[in-house]
Amino acid sequence: MTRSVQQWAADAAGPVQDACNMSGLVFAFNECLADLAAHGLCNDEIDQHPICVAWTDKLDDLSRSRRLEPIPCDEPLTKLVPRFADAMRSLCKEGLDTDTRNRHPITQDFVRQVVHVTGSRSTVKLFEALDACKQMVAGQ
Repeated sequence: MTRSVQQWAADAAGPVQDACNMSGLVFAFNECLADLAAHGLCNDEIDQHPICVAWTDKLDDLSRSRRLEPIPCDEPLTKLVPRFADAMRSLCKEGLDTDTRNRHPITQDFVRQVVHVTGSRSTVKLFEALDACKQMVAGQ
């Protein structure tokens, strides 16, 4: 484990919401998922965890995929996001600028799958997730 759940929740409620670099977010999200699993959460708990819902909403925003339907996916985030991180590394190696990587079709397809898994486009779910992250940070 590299960080606590409270530290990841603090990021999800704060800096992640202000971020603009998709590749950095994807790499950090991959680490976050590993830490959540190391804390004993199962795939279903991770897929619906408030931290993951908040991160997914930001990825959806940066990829400009909101107008696109989620892509059905039965794969848990713990399998999907590492593949997303590998794909993002490949895009980075191509020398694409940040905005192009953010909007790349490969990026959008992965984000649309992650959105399907978390259900992050539900406004109520997002607000509840952000509130839950703030409560985790406060130790509640």
